Amino acid sequence: MKTTEEIFSKAKQLHQSNKIKEAQKLYKKLTAHNKNNFQLFFLLGTSFLQTKNYSEAINYLESSIKINPNFEDAYNNVGIALAEKKNYQKAIYNYDKALKLKPNFFHALLNKGIALKNIHQYENAIKFLNLAKDIDPKKPEIYNTLGNVFKEQAYYDKAIKSYDMAIKISSDYADAYNNKGIVLNLMEKYEESFQNYKMALSINPDNDYILGGVIHSKMHLCDWQNLENSIFNLKNKIIDKNLVAGPFILLSIFDDLKIQKLNAENHIKKNFHEYKLSNIKPSSLKNNKNIRIGYYSGEFHKHPCLLLMKDIYKYHDKSRFEIYAFSYGPNPRSNPLRDEVKPYFKTFFDISQKSDEEIINLSKDLNIDIAVNLTGLANYERTSMFAKRVAPIQLNYLGFPGTMGAKFMDYIIADNLIIPDKMKKYYTEKVIYLPNCYQPNTNKLLDTSIKKKINRKNLGLPENGMVFCCFNNHYKITPYIFNAWMNILKKVDKSVMWIYVDKKYAQENLRKEAIVRNVDPNRIRFAQKENIENHLVRMKFADLFLDTWPYNAHTTASDSIRMGLPLLTLMGNSFASRVASSLLNTINVPELITTKIDDYENLAIKLGNDKSKLDEIKNKIKTNSKKSSLYDSKKFTKNLENIYNKLII
Repeated sequence: MKTTEEIFSKAKQLHQSNKIKEAQKLYKKLTAHNKNNFQLFFLLGTSFLQTKNYSEAINYLESSIKINPNFEDAYNNVGIALAEKKNYQKAIYNYDKALKLKPNFFHALLNKGIALKNIHQYENAIKFLNLAKDIDPKKPEIYNTLGNVFKEQAYYDKAIKSYDMAIKISSDYADAYNNKGIVLNLMEKYEESFQNYKMALSINPDNDYILGGVIHSKMHLCDWQNLENSIFNLKNKIIDKNLVAGPFILLSIFDDLKIQKLNAENHIKKNFHEYKLSNIKPSSLKNNKNIRIGYYSGEFHKHPCLLLMKDIYKYHDKSRFEIYAFSYGPNPRSNPLRDEVKPYFKTFFDISQKSDEEIINLSKDLNIDIAVNLTGLANYERTSMFAKRVAPIQLNYLGFPGTMGAKFMDYIIADNLIIPDKMKKYYTEKVIYLPNCYQPNTNKLLDTSIKKKINRKNLGLPENGMVFCCFNNHYKITPYIFNAWMNILKKVDKSVMWIYVDKKYAQENLRKEAIVRNVDPNRIRFAQKENIENHLVRMKFADLFLDTWPYNAHTTASDSIRMGLPLLTLMGNSFASRVASSLLNTINVPELITTKIDDYENLAIKLGNDKSKLDEIKNKIKTNSKKSSLYDSKKFTKNLENIYNKLII
């Protein structure tokens, strides 16, 4: 019969050989008669940490600590398990315990830095990461984490330098390549972004989100080589419940609501299922004198979301509603749009460096009734605080055109055309409808008095002939819609396609794609980046806006209509593919809405060859826009307030 020591030795051998399940059986057997062996409980707890059973890991590691409260590794491992359960505050408490016993404990310093980053205490995170670096400057994870801290603060150059250092130390560090790809994408350096994503994918094809990053970069470059195969692979992996793409990326790839919902649910389940709800419950509405609305956004800067929303903030009935801003996105030194809207709020809070718990407590102290999430799952999202619940009622609105796939988001605001009854099943949120188009717009246009001479010639356009255009972000251009554009050009003599693409590599690829489709590449003209005012003015020099699919023009569509530029759209099933149709429907110009690609092509060709018909539509748009509610932001605000009232009552 084997002794306890022999069984323990065998268990450790199995553990070291990565036969963890077998080791656990022996460890558990030994715990029955070895209640005071702290190493036994430590190893058993660590084995559960390795198998990602974090609750069991914490249970056994805490037993080890009770036996021997002076063993720093146990505190560190408890901290890791708590961090995996998203309980960062308790994790930090345990890292501190470990550091009290061993001040130069590298892993506790590193792990504390990571946890501090996750609760948005960036300066403290940098401090502890630098302390870890002083102990062992050759550990690549230090620099990867520093890069992530700088990324969150939008210090992109610093982030790139940190990722480069991580890669220099470890040339096969997939996470560092992936993170560098994300930052380069945010910097609009799409070629470099693609190369880094591709490197990450080659090192670890199963790494979360990398395949989606590769595809999104290729779409920014208008590089469609093997795109169809990649998208087919992406769809199959999503069906198998793999995390291969962020939900936002899918909006420009699929019109399939089922796939979009499944991917969003996979994303939420993976990243937010461990969060514990705060004690704010949907039924615990406060009896405030006025309804208190919190607008939570990562876009309180020069961003379409703020441009669309600013009149709402201005025209809210302050005698009935108290509105508060919670900003967690970038705040550049010059931020005139933020400065403009700040006075419209009772209080404007910059929460970018506050933890979820601090934001929840602040919201609770303010008795916020309704939290409006204006970012959703787009850039700068802070989904974690909604997962814990910041207010009794939580709305998904405007910033993310799709379902968040999260049961903790109570409602999504839409209109009857965006989400018809038959499509509600693809949204985890309850759908509430505005009476007209869901999209807010400002009453008054920005100043479009011409500051420089603008005409077709200096815009690089032919002075005569039909000018089709598309001013959408060029990652929305798919081979499917580009085929249609080229077919249209072939059937409309002396026409050109004017596209907003300011990246040389993407321009070259589109020229090549035109040649493949037997179209003279000189018939593709490129619009460069402009300030908003000049961009709106130049719209007047185009004849017909050809929309993208499945991700339509949204803000750009309402700008186009406002400037009198007809917009031809292809309506699909997804939220993102129905926005332009909703706008056109609101101004009663349904003849520009198509549902089949052949109809889209044929109508564009017809209008391109019939100037009188096109002029008739232009006049109709100008007349109807003035009569429509689309740009009546006072009326829109009242309709939105009616929704808030109904939710509270």
